[in-house]
Amino acid sequence: MRLALGHLPPVNCDDSKVGARCINNAIIKRLQHFSGINIQTRLVPYARVVRMLKGNQADMALMLKNDAIPNDIIAVAKVFETKFSVYARVDEERLPFSQLKVGLLRGQDSSVSRHLAGARLFDLAEYRQGVKMITLGRLDAILLPDEVVIYLFGQPHFNNILSPRPLLQFNQEVWLYCHRDVCNAQRLKQLQKAISRIQSEIPTIKKVALEAYYN
Repeated sequence: MRLALGHLPPVNCDDSKVGARCINNAIIKRLQHFSGINIQTRLVPYARVVRMLKGNQADMALMLKNDAIPNDIIAVAKVFETKFSVYARVDEERLPFSQLKVGLLRGQDSSVSRHLAGARLFDLAEYRQGVKMITLGRLDAILLPDEVVIYLFGQPHFNNILSPRPLLQFNQEVWLYCHRDVCNAQRLKQLQKAISRIQSEIPTIKKVALEAYYN
């Protein structure tokens, strides 16, 4: 089965020669092992994942919960939760929220926008674009999962630009989605059973994957 994975280091990325080095990459390997289903992963820009599902270019996707998923796509199971935070530029952190230009990854659930109500929102194709816009002063703040915070603050000359104190935090769910045409009752049961086994391993998966990515 073809699984679309949106580029979002250190959550989603290319594997190294020695194995999975990002969180969802490691989860997918366990999903394949526990379910017995052959899974071929394709890493694409995050904003393309939903379009690939809609266009039958992918059978599955592991991504943040999204209410734009059409009816022919099955929400298989929640895999884990992640915390999202809004970080502002040091020189903009005292601005009223309504005056902030906030960058967020394109293709997220509408509940994310509701958390950011009042701010001026700008879609990002990927976080590298957000890094560039922040450094150029075109964005005042950026929304990102905590797993990405370490990645961005580790970028050259970037760690002094953002305030280390988040303006806002909330939780989001990561779900496995599967196209109804290929996810029959048997496969659905296999995937759900595999995810139930993986969930207890999530803290270890995150720790090991982040260490592999940054080391």
